[in-house]
Amino acid sequence: PVWGKPYIGSDYLVGLSLPCSMQICDEEGNFYGVTGLDISFNKFAKSLLNTGNVGHFVIESALIDVDGRIIVSSNSEFLKNDFDWSQHKQGGEMQMKFFATPKIRRTILNTKYGIISVNELPYGEVIYIYAQLKSLNWVCIQKIDYDIYLQVYRRRLLMQKAEDFKRLKVQSVK
Repeated sequence: PVWGKPYIGSDYLVGLSLPCSMQICDEEGNFYGVTGLDISFNKFAKSLLNTGNVGHFVIESALIDVDGRIIVSSNSEFLKNDFDWSQHKQGGEMQMKFFATPKIRRTILNTKYGIISVNELPYGEVIYIYAQLKSLNWVCIQKIDYDIYLQVYRRRLLMQKAEDFKRLKVQSVK
């Protein structure tokens, strides 16, 4: 499929539309035409961004294209409730910003999946976890505050140990 840039449709109250098209060919490869559809960008973005890691340690969840431009981000101004759609041109494509710094972006695009650890103000250590979505030719990225993540992980570990201890205590009483 070929994904276009998000644009403001005829009803700006719906939010952005995300166009997609694909050629139609028979089994021998003979071209018959093109089919296309527009997806509600905001609904797509919200459902996508509410999957995977969703804890308060996640600074940003994003999808980027092959050029490193942000398709959707949890930090996007377009997803904010107070965004004024009427101020933007109907039918116009939205300007897509580049993700992160050039060095981080190049590493993500060149390796397709992995983990990068960097120090970023004001967070301290930040982890970028990413993987290519081959069918869309996009990369899914989560930017995580490592210190907050460790606090959550340690809390879960302590709770698990307390639960294990409670089970042992109950078994020894019987």
